[in-house]
Amino acid sequence: MTLNGLLISGNAIQVTGKLGKLRLVHCTLVPGWTLNADGTPVQPTRPSLIVKASGTVVEIDHCILGGLRADESTRIAILSSIVDAMAETNVAFAAANGKDAGGLLRIDNSVRSDCVEKDSQNCPSGSTIIGKIHTREIELASNAIFLAQLANNDTWLAPIWSERRQEGCVRFSYVPSQSVTPRHFRCQPELATQVIEDKLRADANKLSPPPTPVALEAQIQAAQVSETLRVKPQFTSTRYGDPGYGQLSQRCAVEIREGADNESEMGAFNELMQPQRETDLRVRLDEYLRFGLEAGILYAT
Repeated sequence: MTLNGLLISGNAIQVTGKLGKLRLVHCTLVPGWTLNADGTPVQPTRPSLIVKASGTVVEIDHCILGGLRADESTRIAILSSIVDAMAETNVAFAAANGKDAGGLLRIDNSVRSDCVEKDSQNCPSGSTIIGKIHTREIELASNAIFLAQLANNDTWLAPIWSERRQEGCVRFSYVPSQSVTPRHFRCQPELATQVIEDKLRADANKLSPPPTPVALEAQIQAAQVSETLRVKPQFTSTRYGDPGYGQLSQRCAVEIREGADNESEMGAFNELMQPQRETDLRVRLDEYLRFGLEAGILYAT
């Protein structure tokens, strides 16, 4: 079954019975079900899609939706979409009860049949997930932003929690610290914190006398905390309905804005190739602007 180009509000979609595959293409399942007059969600903690049918394959392509609940036997594939649980401490993906592990999760361009897998230059993609995740397995996540954190006295093991860590891969993505996931490749903030650690250790070796191991470790730890805060994604808006919803802010760290495998931004707007477009525009502006003039670039919302 394919739903294409629909705006669905007021309740969640529930998948039961023996549906083999559900495709959501260019659809909006309003996060929070519907909005109050002031723009706040009516049901901020309720999921938008509940998959109870065992063995179902769900493909989500260029969509906006609230949280997902899926049976552990399901397979969920997401491309260029925003999954918004309305808060970093809310549940974006889990089983039907909102606690146990949901089905297998894949976030890359494999949803599109016209994309050549492992060639993201020809088919760029990324997704933004706001909220906690508890999944049976993360098969693959590319160019994704996982924005999640544990609440006070939270019973979850980690904000992004994959039961299987021996299989799968998370690459060129932002993954919160203390997450339990498969192996990482060039992910933030761990890449930025490793760079700052290597620099501080190299600088310490040049000092005479060098700092004590305890002092050096304290300096590294403080610098890594600061670096983790600096690299955390910032958005123009994370409120559904705003013009800049889901768009990375210009204040966002360059490691996020240019950190995808195609050197574009991580997240749902990866395919726009904004850094490359900005570079091309600046080159042309430098060629044609009169002497002494400067041009500013404003991103459309």
